[in-house]
Amino acid sequence: VILLILNLVMLFLYTREIQKVVLFSGRSFSNITDLISNYRYLSYYSNEVEISGMINQLSKIIPATTLISLYIFINNYFTTKQIKKNFIYLIPIAIFFVYAIISGGRLPLIRLVVGALLILYIYSVYGSPKSQLTKSFKMITRSLFAFLILIVLFFLLKFVLG
Repeated sequence: VILLILNLVMLFLYTREIQKVVLFSGRSFSNITDLISNYRYLSYYSNEVEISGMINQLSKIIPATTLISLYIFINNYFTTKQIKKNFIYLIPIAIFFVYAIISGGRLPLIRLVVGALLILYIYSVYGSPKSQLTKSFKMITRSLFAFLILIVLFFLLKFVLG
């Protein structure tokens, strides 16, 4: 619960800092999409525009707690097979998606998907007594399916992120 509150506070501070950066540069925004596209433009094409060093360092808490929550969720799912009891561990992942979209990049999403696939692979190989060939084939098919979903998600995020 403490990490969840910390993630929400960090997301708020990060969003406020991005708003300050965009306004300081002389650009304006009327909605969140304008804010994201202006920040992305400024961060790619201007070396003078940066967010606060403290906020930049503290914003690294969000991806770290997301990977920890993802690991705990997958571990609990493989041991108890219940999603409803472990639903609270998915909330930091949702906060992370908002953070990744606001930051204007898609690389954090790639890192999260690769981390999830790695954790799932480890649990699927070492967590059940099935043969290695069956496990590998299932993991490959699931990974391909996740990759296809990721491509569609990236295509859709292109319209949001610019």
